[in-house]
Amino acid sequence: EYPCDHYTSVINVSLMNTGCPRAPVQDAAIQLLQLLDQRFFGNVRPLPAAELDSGT
Repeated sequence: EYPCDHYTSVINVSLMNTGCPRAPVQDAAIQLLQLLDQRFFGNVRPLPAAELDSGT
């Protein structure tokens, strides 16, 4: 088992949980991916906020 296997597993689980219908789980997964991006790639870009269309 290689040390990077743990990081790969964390990234995969985080990616899967970004599609979770439960908002707290989805938010935590997105925040974790942003932290991992900063740690390993040194590049943090905030995700664009989705604007709600009020229909007016």
